[in-house]
This record gives sequence, C-alpha cells and structure tokens, in this order.
Amino acid sequence: MTDQTENAHIIDEAPRFPPPPLPEQERMVEAILFASAAPMTLREIGARMPVGCDPAEVMAGLVARYDGRGVQLARVGDLLGLSHGGGSGFPDAGTGGRYPLPVARRD
Repeated sequence: MTDQTENAHIIDEAPRFPPPPLPEQERMVEAILFASAAPMTLREIGARMPVGCDPAEVMAGLVARYDGRGVQLARVGDLLGLSHGGGSGFPDAGTGGRYPLPVARRD
C-alpha cells in the first residue's frame, strides 16, 4: 500500500481550468438558488461553483437580467434567494413563494 503523501504531487500538478464564461456561471447560480431549500450566502453559492468563479459578479448580472421580468433576487442580510411575484424580500409560504422568511441569520 502506498503512502498518500507520495501521491500528493499529482493533485498539485493537476491542470487548472479557467472559470466558465459569465453566462454559464449565471445558469449555475440560477440552478443552485432554484434547487436550494433555503436562501444562501454568497460563500455558500461560491462553494458550489468551479474554482475561479465570482458569485458576486454573477449576482449583479442576474439582478440586471431579472429586472422587470417577475423574478426578483431577494436579499435579507447576507442571505440571497429567488422570489417570484410581487413584494420584496422572501415571500412566506402562504403567498405561493419559494422561500419562507428566515428567522435567524446564518453564518
């Protein structure tokens, strides 16, 4: 059996790929937020994206793209989520929205 440290250089020498183009990153973030059971922080979103992606830049692009389309990028503190329909913030379950209002800030 080989020692894991003997093969550590293989990981360090693995090819580095550039981050995907911004439109592809936007689709990733949309999928992450739509599939999420709760609002997420930028750190949580970034952890689910390829290395080199900038979730803050992606979110700015999504806000601009969604403007006037009936989908809102809602922000409560550090939490982000997609909201459907009127009103601001995360809709509660009784409005047919996607996320309940968070009761505590997540770190």
